[in-house]
Amino acid sequence: MLRYRPNPQPSNPTVARRRVLALVVGAVGLAVVLIVGAVLSAAHLVHPPTTPPSPHASRSSAAGAGPGRVSAEVARARDQLAARAMPDTGTGMTHGRPELTTRDPGAPIVLPPSPTVGAWGVQTGFPKTAEGAIAQLAAIDVAALGSASLAGVRAVIRDWAAAGGPSPHSWSGVTAMASLLESTGVATDGTARLSVRALPQMGLIKGTVGDDFVVACVGFTIDITFGGTSQTAAVDCQRMLWQGGRWVIGPGTEPAPAAQAWPGTDAALDAGFRDLVRA
Repeated sequence: MLRYRPNPQPSNPTVARRRVLALVVGAVGLAVVLIVGAVLSAAHLVHPPTTPPSPHASRSSAAGAGPGRVSAEVARARDQLAARAMPDTGTGMTHGRPELTTRDPGAPIVLPPSPTVGAWGVQTGFPKTAEGAIAQLAAIDVAALGSASLAGVRAVIRDWAAAGGPSPHSWSGVTAMASLLESTGVATDGTARLSVRALPQMGLIKGTVGDDFVVACVGFTIDITFGGTSQTAAVDCQRMLWQGGRWVIGPGTEPAPAAQAWPGTDAALDAGFRDLVRA
């Protein structure tokens, strides 16, 4: 589930009155489609073909239909992983500000490099590892949010979700962007005056089923510029499926939401998040 929390002290007070304080994708929000849903409740452990599909491949081929279908046991394991409750450790905010931890955060998660750029400017080419799944989810969210438009968000999910996964209609990312645009009074196609920049700061590997299914969570800080700049934080959890030689958001119900903790706080550490660093 993807949720946005505004900074209580934006650089421009006008932004505080109109910005998106909470782009919450309600029950089973982005978790089902982007982070928690695609990563945890998806039930398709698919063995990808040697040749990656076109960025505009059909949903049926992306889903790995037929031979790519998994057993009921594997599907059940995926759904159980996705649905397992996550600890609610709070936001890490004190008096309206994130209270940064003084604890040792431990070893960071090292994100592999991205050798190529795929459909809609999404960085891709990440390896078939849990870290690769986190990196791909982060890249999908960065591109979707960075489009600052409903058309952009829908285009991204159309090409980066497997069949049975989130769609341009159902994805919680679409709901989040619609809320953002509505709160700022921007038209659905966006505007050059609105800029959204998502920075991946922390990650969490909820679990894996086999080597081609990962429930991954990414925590962001998000800078929203619209007549001024404010910052908020968001966490996205999704079912990530290795398919066609790349990670995509898999089918199934969004995973149970992770704690909406601000990066770098005790709440984030208690929830199991680790800092993200680029290789």
